[in-house]
Amino acid sequence: MRNTTKKLLGFIGLALVVLLTIVAIFVPTEGVYAEGTPIGTDTITVIVYDQYPAVKIDNPVTDYFTISPELTVTFTYENSSYVDFTLSYVNEDGETVEITLPRFTPDPENLDPVFQYDSDTQTITINLRDYDLDYNHYILGAVSGSPIGESAGDSIEFDYVPAMLVQTDTDENTGDPIVEVSYDDGVAKVEIMPVDDEGNPLLDEPIVIEVEPDEDGNYPTGSQTITLPYTENGLEDGDYTVIITAYDGNDEGLPTTRPDYPTDYEQPQAPEAPNTGAFAGKLNIAESDYILTIAIVFAATTAIAFRLITRKKKDYRKNISSRR
Repeated sequence: MRNTTKKLLGFIGLALVVLLTIVAIFVPTEGVYAEGTPIGTDTITVIVYDQYPAVKIDNPVTDYFTISPELTVTFTYENSSYVDFTLSYVNEDGETVEITLPRFTPDPENLDPVFQYDSDTQTITINLRDYDLDYNHYILGAVSGSPIGESAGDSIEFDYVPAMLVQTDTDENTGDPIVEVSYDDGVAKVEIMPVDDEGNPLLDEPIVIEVEPDEDGNYPTGSQTITLPYTENGLEDGDYTVIITAYDGNDEGLPTTRPDYPTDYEQPQAPEAPNTGAFAGKLNIAESDYILTIAIVFAATTAIAFRLITRKKKDYRKNISSRR
């Protein structure tokens, strides 16, 4: 009787487990109800569009400076039907001027047939002289748009200068900076002067680069590589600012929004060559290696001496014991 009751209870428990499992599989959870279709209603399909336009200026990067009036711009746009560019600057009267540049539009064949937008990377060239723009600090802005909306946009800042300087290398013997000085057309002379943190000149006279005019008397765009004489003038290691001033053919200074350029200077370290006597000197052993060698020899000698002393003490004790 007891065995029959136990079997019956066992079957009931097993059936209950199976029933609960079926319920758990086929009954939706509360989360499914919230995200899916409510019970007792028809299926509702909702399409959410999140493909808003976007644009980013890839090159040049911000704080760019150039002597060329032709600015090459690479930009990436997404889900856009057009990209608008603007140039803004501050004039001599302190007023902000904004110029609207021609709109860029993708190839119509590449546009999405439904939403009329495209995603791609493109390169354009902007000639500042086409807009009668001279040396100044500029902000280039880009905004893209489509039938869905307009992007927040992107922007960079750059300087159009008559002359500039870039350190390209250092002299292996002196550590003096090797720099490339580039200048725009119309520049007849460039003066170069390194200064300290307070703006004081570090050379008695500026370094002068004279530009040779062509056969028509015009001064062409060009560049020259020079070495700044920091070692010769006794400068200490460190970072130094170089001021550049450009002049036209009438010896009048040309305006610039970026006259200062960084250079770094570090004199080469002389190799360690201690006076270790005639023999060691011929071996050309560095001071650190020489000290390490002496320490090793001293330690080895001490160990041998200690071993000999210990052995003598043991022999002495044996002799004493044998006499007794």
